[in-house]
Amino acid sequence: MGALLKTTKNSKNTLIVKEFEGGNNHYLFWCPGCKEVHFFNVGGTGVKWGFNGDIENPTFTPSLRYLTSEGGTHCHLNLTNSEIEFHGDCPHQLKGQKRILEPFPKGVEGYI
Repeated sequence: MGALLKTTKNSKNTLIVKEFEGGNNHYLFWCPGCKEVHFFNVGGTGVKWGFNGDIENPTFTPSLRYLTSEGGTHCHLNLTNSEIEFHGDCPHQLKGQKRILEPFPKGVEGYI
């Protein structure tokens, strides 16, 4: 991945875009189930997701699955039109539920 070129956010403070040299973009959002930041990688090299191009109401495909270092599922979700759908294999309390993207909480401003 190249050097960071630009960081922007949407008007609702629910999505942060980090643009890197080589066309690799990270789209960061707050996961209320894991209580941490997750991101989709779009463009550039490596694993990447499809993106509808709308930072106000983002949709990414396919699903996002975070794994622990031991290979277990940490979080598994779909993000469609600003709504997170948590899959049943999530270990947290939001598994099987849907939530609208939440603004980044105070104290996480370091990502912006």
